Amino acid sequence: MHISRGGWLEFGKEYSDHRVLYMDIDMHTLLGKHKNTTAHQTIRRLQCKDPRTVDRYNSILAKQYEHHNMIERLTAFENNVAYPISEQELLPLIKLDNLNTQLIRHAEKNCRKLKMGAKPYTPDLNKLGLAIHVWRLIQKKQEGCKVSSRYLRRKAHQCRIFNYNIIPTVECRRARALAYKEYRDYASQAKLKRPAFLDGLADALAAKGNISRSSAVRQLNSQEESRYSNRTIRNVIKHFDGAPYHMELPGPQGSFVSTDKEQIENALMKEYEAKYRLAESSPFLDEPLLSDLGPLALNSNAEKILEGTYICPPGVDT
Repeated sequence: MHISRGGWLEFGKEYSDHRVLYMDIDMHTLLGKHKNTTAHQTIRRLQCKDPRTVDRYNSILAKQYEHHNMIERLTAFENNVAYPISEQELLPLIKLDNLNTQLIRHAEKNCRKLKMGAKPYTPDLNKLGLAIHVWRLIQKKQEGCKVSSRYLRRKAHQCRIFNYNIIPTVECRRARALAYKEYRDYASQAKLKRPAFLDGLADALAAKGNISRSSAVRQLNSQEESRYSNRTIRNVIKHFDGAPYHMELPGPQGSFVSTDKEQIENALMKEYEAKYRLAESSPFLDEPLLSDLGPLALNSNAEKILEGTYICPPGVDT
């Protein structure tokens, strides 16, 4: 490995009481010239590590299930269907599955707002940004643009802005400029405000009882450092959001690098098929558990498994 420059820091400097060694390495030597990139990963609103988001997601989904009578409809299907199920009898279940997918997407969409990372997120910064948005909508409405009154009223209430219909246009512009100034002033200190937000998140994690507060703080700080490092690397190297142009594949004589489009596509299809068919080897899809539980496991035997009173038939691997 070629090292262009290097040296030592003085004793007690930075992270240790020892002399820290540092060195400069060429970027291509460290990261490589050819990057295997994948498609851009979609950001998910549901973050299972944040219990507040999980509780909000479960609450929204439970209300949707109750509104659409999902449990009753699944129970009715289980009681009325005869096995083996024909394709015609599967149609109601497919409709319920499609509806369930829509309800899950609705709950995930509304469980939290996305924080895109341009500035370190805190709830106060989000409120200041919302105030700018509200004053912009008020100004557009006064100019005759089409703005939903219900949406504007809801957002203005969140910012504690009332009686905006009687505010003169000049005052709206002045309030919007003041909101911009407050946002910029706060954003310049957002990095210093971020630890207080993380402390609140650590308290919420510790309140669940699954992790101590000190461990939660260490995990969150580690995630912050990793996020900052990854963002720095992405800024240094130009990110390519395209399909992979070469891939290492297994072969009879060992692994090899392929650039053939058809070979790469076939390998990816086999990998995806194996991924989504992992459960086919599960004991629940073979006899005798398949007859005892059914395809949906919505009977008394399933309840016995949850209660710990179910007796497995002979020959079942437990």
